[in-house]
Amino acid sequence: MNDTTIIDSQAPSAWEAVDGHSWHAVLLRSIKRGIAQIREHRRLRRDTDVLLALDDRMLADIGLRRCEVEYAARHGRRFPDTTPYGDR
Repeated sequence: MNDTTIIDSQAPSAWEAVDGHSWHAVLLRSIKRGIAQIREHRRLRRDTDVLLALDDRMLADIGLRRCEVEYAARHGRRFPDTTPYGDR
């Protein structure tokens, strides 16, 4: 009898992830996600700096207070449920 083993060339290698994607595709997605996070952080910082450079009167003209600047840069302005500065 011949004691040779048949090797299936279609079997995934040890370097392939469970879901069938190769390790380099997984690595590439991870790098892209990291770059996107860095870009988002830089955008947030730039937008916050621009808004903080405005004086209080200009911020009030666009409906913001200084304490709302970071929220506005991150999420956009909220729809006002009260008049400016909490007066009803």
